[in-house]
Amino acid sequence: MCSRDRGERPDATGMDLEVLEVAEEGSYGRVFRCLDIHTGALVTMKQITMVRLSQGVPAPIIREVSLLKELHHANIVKLLRVGLTENRYVNLVFEHLDYDLHHFIVNRGYPKDALTV
Repeated sequence: MCSRDRGERPDATGMDLEVLEVAEEGSYGRVFRCLDIHTGALVTMKQITMVRLSQGVPAPIIREVSLLKELHHANIVKLLRVGLTENRYVNLVFEHLDYDLHHFIVNRGYPKDALTV
């Protein structure tokens, strides 16, 4: 199911997604390319690992979700849904984009010290 499996299977319980591959992996968690089982659409799932389970969902995650739910703009990725697993993950499902902002800037050849946005 995952083309670059790192040993542990993604927990997409209740998300109605088929995980296709690991897109990125970092200290916060992992990003997966997935297929929405109901619509057939390609989506991206950001799986954030919660370290201190006894303290609930960390404030930065709550802030990120709150902001993304409120923001509706053509240049901002759409948050489609949020899920919390019984284990230790918060799953954020986004519309799928071919690359992230960093990849876009690097591949467009913008200078690293550019002052204009």
